[in-house]
Amino acid sequence: MRHRGNAGTGFSDTLCVQNVIGTSHDTAISRNCNTWARRFVSTGVSSRLIAHFYSGQLAANNFCKIYEGSDDQGKLVGTLEGGGLSFPVIVESSSAYISCVTNLTSESVWFRIQAVTSCEEDVADIPYNLLSPMFPSYYPNDAGCVWRFQMNSSRTLMFQFSNFTTETCCDFLYFKNEAGKVDKFSGVLESFDYTVTATNLTVLFLSDSSVHSTGFNATVGETNL
Repeated sequence: MRHRGNAGTGFSDTLCVQNVIGTSHDTAISRNCNTWARRFVSTGVSSRLIAHFYSGQLAANNFCKIYEGSDDQGKLVGTLEGGGLSFPVIVESSSAYISCVTNLTSESVWFRIQAVTSCEEDVADIPYNLLSPMFPSYYPNDAGCVWRFQMNSSRTLMFQFSNFTTETCCDFLYFKNEAGKVDKFSGVLESFDYTVTATNLTVLFLSDSSVHSTGFNATVGETNL
């Protein structure tokens, strides 16, 4: 695992609370802060931000709340929960405020917020072919692509991946169903099947600002398994 510095300029009030201007911000969440917070203003052209943990997990009952704007008086758009794998939070704004409670967390947790190039699709018809952007060419850096599978009843979907190659540390494909089940894949994987039961399923592909690859190709169908 390699951890990169900020692609921006940080104006620090303390180690625990900082103002950051840039296209992205990578940082370890300190376990020694009563309040850990970041005010992030993007200098990128996109008005979509994505916040996520790319290494480690917060302890149960710890969390990070993500707001639009410069403080916690803005719209609460999502929460990165502790105690397990957390689905990234999408912020449809060029600025965000992140406030975390970390008093029970003992392991290192790495946080990233970045401006991304947005792409999205609502999927209602199965079968479907799920492709990373520009597949089979290399996907772009700073991609934030969302697919929303919306069915009229609960179905068990099988994603049959014939190709899967992403940067292991930093480029991820996430799945989340309406029950809150979250799964994440990255790296170089042999062909494999992924099965999930859902009425509403969100799929998110997220890449960072360096080291891209060919991505993935999956056929999506319904199964009785």
